[in-house]
Order: sequence, then structure tokens, then C-alpha cells
Amino acid sequence: MWGAIPNPFPSARLRRPIGHLPSLLPLFLLVSFAAASQQPKAHPVAIDEKDAGSTEACLSCHEGLVKTKVVHPAVKDVGCAACHEVKTDGTSTTISLLAQGSELCFVCHEEIKNRIATAKVKHGLLEVGACTDCHDPHGSNQERLLKEPVKALCESCHADVVAEKKYIHRPVETSCVLCHDAHASDFSKHLHAGLNNLCLECHGPKALSIARGEGPVALFNGHVSLPAKPFEQIRWLRLDSEGKRGHPFPNHPVFSSSAANHTVFPSPGDSKGEINCLSCHLPHAANGSPDLLVTEKADSSVLCVRCHG
Repeated sequence: MWGAIPNPFPSARLRRPIGHLPSLLPLFLLVSFAAASQQPKAHPVAIDEKDAGSTEACLSCHEGLVKTKVVHPAVKDVGCAACHEVKTDGTSTTISLLAQGSELCFVCHEEIKNRIATAKVKHGLLEVGACTDCHDPHGSNQERLLKEPVKALCESCHADVVAEKKYIHRPVETSCVLCHDAHASDFSKHLHAGLNNLCLECHGPKALSIARGEGPVALFNGHVSLPAKPFEQIRWLRLDSEGKRGHPFPNHPVFSSSAANHTVFPSPGDSKGEINCLSCHLPHAANGSPDLLVTEKADSSVLCVRCHG
């Protein structure tokens, strides 16, 4: 019976198959929370009317919510009443949110709302308004109010991307958001650019600046900023002027013209008659080769004979 229920986040790789009941619990909890939050909740103790909505009064009990390195500006600068409505009627008090799910967040974060609305690809969690699955609404010890460091947070859903792999792509070790936009994008897999532009942003002419520069390096028109010398080494692909040939040998094709800026990418190793980075390389991690070859073999000739056999 459970196997008939579709995965609501098809791009996420769950720790257990969708047919296993525990993997459905986050969805049930999310739906239950959304339904419950439609109604005001009874506060365990009555709050005096003069203190209703007072941040000082709230923090007299809930101080631990903001004893963090980063405090949500809505709490710090505006107060609890920015998001919560508190009503006292005689000896009972109820508390409710001013809006539900992401709609509450979008009251302030309008730029993100507009970007998500116009993007071709949206993060599955945002489709159901679950901003607080990744962000703490009050305070956090992580930047951007994240509940965990970026890599650990992403792996909480996408557990098998690097699980038990011997060789891991350095950007993956550093931060998933170097390549992926956490909210929305016009490219498959929430990537910051089309396939060749994505890879060449680091492995093209900027490689020297990334490897040797003394200051931050802006990628993807400033959407991502790399700190100085983030990687011990980086391979610079010296391609021809059109960016179509030159790796791994001077005249070897790298990209088909039609594959240059795909918004939907084939699976690694399945180029569908076109040549692109995924024709030869795995994007995240591998066991067989530090070059992340799709064959999972250290001997590159095994890869070559797939086309030149």
C-alpha cells in the first residue's frame, strides 16, 4: 500500500526507499504541522494582556531560542510580534503565526519569493512551503540561520551522493551551494549555470585566480564567492577559443554545440549522442578514480574504448 504513494521530492535521494514507512514520516509530520498551524495554539500559561506580544516577556521563558551566534533580524530588530500573534482572553492565551509556511517568510524575503516564482526549477521543500526544514526561524550558530552546516544539511536528504565514496569532488567537500542554488534556478538540479559554463567556471580561465589569487574570486556573476585559495590544486582546461576541444588531449572534443548550455542534463555516462562533462566524469564522487571517471575504473582506456572501441 505504501509503495503507491509518490515521493513528493523526486530530486531528493531518501535514506530508505519510499516504500519503507519511516521514510514517509517527515512528509506526515510536515502535513500534520501545516494542518495544526492553521489554528491558534493554546499557550501553556496565561499571558497578561499588557505583555501580549512583548518580546521581553517572551524571552523571559524562551531566551534559549536566541542564545546563538546568528539571531534572525525579525526577532532582534522587530520582535516576536513580527511573526506571532498573541491573544489573551481572560485566563487563557493563544498564539498563532501571522501567515503559514513560506508565505510568512516571504513577507520580508520578497526577493527570494520573486526568484522562486520565475525560476524553472524549484527546490522540492519550497514547493510545500517548508523553509524551516533548513532554516531556524529564531536563531542559529550557522550562517543564514541554517540548522546545520551546508554539507551536513544537504546530506540529511541527499545521503547517497557521497556515501562511502573514496574520491570526492573538492567543491562537494567544501559546500554544495558552490554549484547548486539552494532555492531555485533555471537549470536542472538547481545548478547555477548550464553544463559547460558550470564546470568551466572553475576549470576554465578563472582556474589560475582560484588557485593562486590572494583574495576572493566571484563566480556565476557574483552569485557565489570563493575565498582565497580554497583548493590545494585545480585543473585548468586549456580549451580552444570556442571552448569545444582540448581535453584530455589538444584536439579532443569536450562539448557538442547542442550540449553547451543544456538546462536538463543526462545522467553521468549517458550523453545521448552528445559530448559533455558527464560523458566521462561523475560530478560528485567516485570509488574507482580520482578523476571521477564514470567507468569507476582507474584505467582511462576502459573509458576511451566506449567511443573508440
